[in-house]
Amino acid sequence: MPRALRISLWTLGALIILAGCAVLWIDSELQPDPLGKRVAAALADAKITGGIGKVSASLDGSFEVLGVDVTLPDGTKVKLASATGKADVWASAFGTYTLEKITVRGFDLDLSNRLPAKPEATPTPPIPAATTTPKLPGFKLGPYAANGRVTLADGQELRFSAVGEGIDSAGAVSLRAGVMWPGFKVGTTTTRPRAEIILKGQFQRPLGAAGLDLPNLTDDVKSFELNVVAKDDSALAAGAMGLELRGQKDAQKPLALSGQVLDAARRPALKFTGTADQGALNLEATLDLDPTRFGILSSSLPDCQVAGLIKAQADPLAGTWAVQTDVKATWTDLSKFSPTIPRNTASSWMIKAQARNASDGLDVEQLDISGNGISLVLAKPVRLTNGQLPTEAALTLTARDANLVSLTPFLAMANLTATAGRWTGEAELALVQGEPTITTVKTHAFAGLTLERAGKVLLKEVDAQLPLRSEGGAIFIAPFSLSSAAGQIAVGDAVVRPGKDGAWSVTANAQVGIAELAEQPGWEDLPKDKLAGIRVFAKTALGAEAGKAPALNALEARITRAGENLLNVKLRQPFPFSGEKPVGVLIEASAAKLPLESLAALVPGLKLSGNLERADIVVGFKSGGLFIRTEGAPVAFVDTSVRWRDKLWVRRCDLAAGLDLSFGDKASVFAFTQAKLVNQGRILAAGDLSWGMGEAPTTMRLQGNLGAMAEQPFAEALNLIATGSYAAAATIAPTGEIKATLNLTELAFKDREGKLKAVALSGGYTPQAQGLEASVRIRIEADGVSEGQLLVKQTKHGERTEWQVLAEFPNVAGDDLLAVLSKAEAEPTDEPVKPNTAKDTTPLWHKQFGQAQVRIGKAYAKGIVAQNVALQLDVAEEQVTLSKIQGKVAEGTLGGGGKLTFQTATTGGPYALTSKVTLTRFDFGSVAAAFPALREFVDGKADGWATAEGVSGNLDALTAKVNIHAGLTSKGGRIQAFGGKDSAIALTANKAGDTAEVVGGLAILAGVLTKNQQQGEKVAKIGAAISAVGKLQKSLANFQYDDAEFRAQRMPDGTIKITKAEVSNAELTLNALGEIGARTQLGFTDWPLSLQADLRGKGDYAQYFALLGFADGIAVPDGSTKGPGVKFSGSLNNLQNDLVERLQTAVSNIRSGANYQDQNTVQPDRTAPPKPRNPLETLFGQ
Repeated sequence: MPRALRISLWTLGALIILAGCAVLWIDSELQPDPLGKRVAAALADAKITGGIGKVSASLDGSFEVLGVDVTLPDGTKVKLASATGKADVWASAFGTYTLEKITVRGFDLDLSNRLPAKPEATPTPPIPAATTTPKLPGFKLGPYAANGRVTLADGQELRFSAVGEGIDSAGAVSLRAGVMWPGFKVGTTTTRPRAEIILKGQFQRPLGAAGLDLPNLTDDVKSFELNVVAKDDSALAAGAMGLELRGQKDAQKPLALSGQVLDAARRPALKFTGTADQGALNLEATLDLDPTRFGILSSSLPDCQVAGLIKAQADPLAGTWAVQTDVKATWTDLSKFSPTIPRNTASSWMIKAQARNASDGLDVEQLDISGNGISLVLAKPVRLTNGQLPTEAALTLTARDANLVSLTPFLAMANLTATAGRWTGEAELALVQGEPTITTVKTHAFAGLTLERAGKVLLKEVDAQLPLRSEGGAIFIAPFSLSSAAGQIAVGDAVVRPGKDGAWSVTANAQVGIAELAEQPGWEDLPKDKLAGIRVFAKTALGAEAGKAPALNALEARITRAGENLLNVKLRQPFPFSGEKPVGVLIEASAAKLPLESLAALVPGLKLSGNLERADIVVGFKSGGLFIRTEGAPVAFVDTSVRWRDKLWVRRCDLAAGLDLSFGDKASVFAFTQAKLVNQGRILAAGDLSWGMGEAPTTMRLQGNLGAMAEQPFAEALNLIATGSYAAAATIAPTGEIKATLNLTELAFKDREGKLKAVALSGGYTPQAQGLEASVRIRIEADGVSEGQLLVKQTKHGERTEWQVLAEFPNVAGDDLLAVLSKAEAEPTDEPVKPNTAKDTTPLWHKQFGQAQVRIGKAYAKGIVAQNVALQLDVAEEQVTLSKIQGKVAEGTLGGGGKLTFQTATTGGPYALTSKVTLTRFDFGSVAAAFPALREFVDGKADGWATAEGVSGNLDALTAKVNIHAGLTSKGGRIQAFGGKDSAIALTANKAGDTAEVVGGLAILAGVLTKNQQQGEKVAKIGAAISAVGKLQKSLANFQYDDAEFRAQRMPDGTIKITKAEVSNAELTLNALGEIGARTQLGFTDWPLSLQADLRGKGDYAQYFALLGFADGIAVPDGSTKGPGVKFSGSLNNLQNDLVERLQTAVSNIRSGANYQDQNTVQPDRTAPPKPRNPLETLFGQ
């Protein structure tokens, strides 16, 4: 084999091996793992957060993208369920980018959180004009399908789907798409609007190959057909609107256009024809538009019928346009603007106009508007040059007893409605070489004009005169007047002087009668006596020199009464409306003893009373911007009340303050210095306040009478405070950092018994790059001292927020706090509340996680002492865990925990609660002492526990549905059935017991010595019973138990069921069942209680019960004997029992010879003669 051939074969083999290796490497890099890493790195470089679940490709052009969820740097969110397809690699490599097919599912574009573009720090240099037109490379798209949604910036959601056979830039395009958008309610039905779009087209040359400018793109199209149908898919089905547009280009001719817009009945509302040639568009349209024929869209369209012809031309490249109209516009029912207008009142206008833009302004060639007795006619063409009056013009305005209501469609643009009035007048305004000439045939006048804004009357039955004339090259409106039945509201004159080269000037003088103005609607409540004789005088002059911006050259205003100036305002130097602002004082204003009602009359909705005692204010500009400040003495208001929109905010206050307000580009400050707000001699606030915006800080230092402030309407949130003083200080840095202190002294409350000697609060807030830090310290002094601090740290992790909270309280005087927080008289709270039955789709703590800790050194309330209490709460994605409960409460050890989970699969959920709290070896007596009625009844050690479990769809319902079980056991203790040994009931019971034992013993002795055996036995039996009652009363007055166990359950309605209550020692056992009924209008300790208890005894107690007739003779395993049943009633605050009554009844039954056996007490016969009183009855109070 020749050597050259061998070398060639070796070379070819090596190249094949290298190519194979390259193919294998490329294929491996296109696998999901390596390709996914490259894509993730590219997203990170572009500062795009989120990620893509899977991305892969193969050498044959197939690709797959799954699970896209990314957020662009500007906040735009993009999601994609899947995108699959196949590209033609070879065709793309040779110049025609080709996708053989593509399918996009679940595309989601969210613009609602998009951040506004930041302004450029420096001007962007101009981009040089392109020397070549950009071109579009060839492309080809095979069958395609896509669906998804787009959320707009305002939250509106659009859904779409699109399919097509394909797009070939050198051939044809085929598209079929559907779009849905949010509907609106019509009655009780919600519309479901949607649109179907069908586009088919042919290209006579490759699209964009010659250039992407408008002329070339127009020439690329051979023909197209676009059909859009918009309809409602709800039960209303109110027809379908449509757009049909066709285009056809023949050789050497422009693209011919034709089409129509169809209303809901498929009738043409607009027909048009035209051409598109080299980017220039010419259209001619015939209109027969009736908005009531557009189905569900009718309510959102202007209520105006338009018929006629419109011609339009536009050349975007040349920047020119022209329009010509000959249409009739009709509003068929003006009562839709105001119910005051009679129904079916119509307003029709003929509009003929022709205009085109010019390089320096606008050329109006024709203008003729007429209707309803009003006409505005342009007699000859006029050119409107930017910023200048025309030099040649002729305009005639005529009104022949015209109904002003017909102008309502135009007034509505300013949210005004004319509901009555007539207009008469005729005048011609002509400009000849810039000189105005006015010919008034009849003075323009309005009679009986009534205006409304947003349904409220502003002017009522007002007459106006507007005489027009020209003289010496000036236009005079003099004297104009405004009057009503109350008199002349305003009178004055105005002069307009056109100048050369765009110069002009206007001067005006006016005076307004405040009392007459106050007779108009909205000001009826103003005191007429304080406004009588007050008038406002104003003079102003403004204008513009040739080639310069307009400026306010003079301004003077006065409010006077009986020749005395109450307010003066004067312009010190001219003020240009554009360009650089003059430096220094611009306006000066002074006032003295000005009734504030005169100012309120100028602002509808504002009601003021009182006087502006003095004010000297200047307004001007400095290098930093606008300023407003006082000169000399502070501004002073006396006996001032403020009411805004029928709500009182300030009641009879005096205010004095120095003002220094500044407004700048980077910082603005509202400063009130040496301010004092007083009511009836009491200082509500005194100090300095500087409110900064932008780069300026905010500072505050105020003090005053908190009780007096609480009486003011603006401090309604403080109205529970009766007396107290405060001192507050705060600073807010431009960075957002806050430091504040608040000190309160001698606080008393209107509906609470508690009082606070002093409260001190201090804290700070510091914003961080990814969150914030905040801290608060508090100290409360009353009978005791409570103090502690709260620390909060927030850290943002993308869409999730982490919280770390620590609350530490070394000492808590609970009795003081309860006295402040608890109202002296409970208010009824049994107002019906509609239950929330909706299921939460996300937990209340959605996208929040972190930890909260509470530490209490010592707390005491109602005799209960808690020490070294620590709680910890951990919040995760779908679970809140109470992971730590520890400490000492009432000498017992506190423990337990719990969790609240959120799982959508939970039956009855998604919320599920499980928790348990235990308290071991606590002082039962000290806990019972928290309830006044139990304070002297129990004593001992006990173990307690409580569990709470529940499942619910939302947290509101969980509170009502939670199942609570509680239990308590005690080994060894004491129950004093009649209270403490020193209580009145206990002393009475012990004394009665001692007496009963003595009397019973004497009775037994008397029975033995009685000669009559039968009578002796009866006397002895009664004596034994009395002695037994005495011993029983004494033993129950101080019952030493060995074991006690209680169990209770909370029912869904709030009732607490006592499922077990057993107290016993070796000789006596008490068992009870019952409930505590829920009464939401009462406090818990006042809820009605009902318990039925049974006593059983052994030894002496068995003998007592037998002697008293309670024994039933039924044997029980423990050998005990049945005793009396005892009924407990009342409430925890007023606990009562009928034990004494039952014992008394038992003795009475023995005396009468009957057995007790828990029978009802026999009522005496009221008609029988009185029996001799038994001395023993006195013992029992009978």
